Amino acid sequence: MSETARFRGFTPETIRFFDELRKNNSKDWFEQNRPVFGKRVLTPAQAFVSEMGKRLEKIATDVVAIPKIDKTIFRLGN
Repeated sequence: MSETARFRGFTPETIRFFDELRKNNSKDWFEQNRPVFGKRVLTPAQAFVSEMGKRLEKIATDVVAIPKIDKTIFRLGN
């Protein structure tokens, strides 16, 4: 991943995505909505991890923040 955008918070659309996912918890629905996931969930989560990682490395040098799925960001699952 290249330079991550600045974290501006999670939006109501982020919460709405998770509400819809809860109602439609299937791989087909998720694949159809993967672009929404990327824009509303993953991109802000990556920005959050990047910014917090920079802050944490000053106080907890053993914490490594990697803004990728299956690293610091957990994969969605049941």
